[in-house]
Amino acid sequence: MNMNSTDNLTAWMGNAFVSACEKSCQRILAKVQEVRKALGAEYRQGLRNHDRMLELAFNEAEGLARETGFPLLFFPTLAMEKADAVTSWDRRQRALRVASLALAAA
Repeated sequence: MNMNSTDNLTAWMGNAFVSACEKSCQRILAKVQEVRKALGAEYRQGLRNHDRMLELAFNEAEGLARETGFPLLFFPTLAMEKADAVTSWDRRQRALRVASLALAAA
């Protein structure tokens, strides 16, 4: 095998590897988006006008999950924890508004 054939084989193998990596990443991103969509539908029902905060929570969870090297394993749990925090915050804000209105009316 001459040098040119070896270079061509190496280039072909490199391109195949890159292509396989790209496809794998695309599948992972698609799965993360599916989970985001499902969790978003679940958590948006309990939130009022805080869709943006929920999206930011999911973004943060996705970033943390990617840092682990196993995003599909960690993202759902992290996303639920972050969404629970947004939901708790929203409940607390509503309670404070009700208390504030009660004090203002007194």
